[in-house]
Amino acid sequence: MTVPGKAVRLLCKNCQCERIGKTSFTPVVDYLLTRPDVDSTRIALYGGSFGGYLAPRAAAFEHRFAACIADAALFDPAALSNKMFPPEIASALAKDDVAILELFFNKLQENSTQRFILGRGMWVHGATTPWGYLKMFQRVIARRCSGKHSVSHICG
Repeated sequence: MTVPGKAVRLLCKNCQCERIGKTSFTPVVDYLLTRPDVDSTRIALYGGSFGGYLAPRAAAFEHRFAACIADAALFDPAALSNKMFPPEIASALAKDDVAILELFFNKLQENSTQRFILGRGMWVHGATTPWGYLKMFQRVIARRCSGKHSVSHICG
């Protein structure tokens, strides 16, 4: 299954990434269970890249998966992006200081590599600004649940 924001659905249909809901994979599993060549005890879900964050969410609500493989590459990209920026920019992100953010990201995008990385990420996720894209990670990806551990936020 190709979800919005990936491959053909993004390139040909301009269908941006959406959050995986509680029942997103239920029809897929229902279909697989109708096939005689599928062992119902061995159905697994694999999520790579951003799908590595979405797959555990789907598996939390679809109990018929025997396994869930989450290969997100980065455990907490929001924390990494916060460390990459000067403290003034992290502060501007926290305060939604659009004037500072516009200046910073306009300068950053003078570099063609940075422009491509931000532009593609914004396109895939339907963000309208670079800082909106980064704030999306802060809301969706990781939540602190204790002093010791950070886990993917799969239930809310």
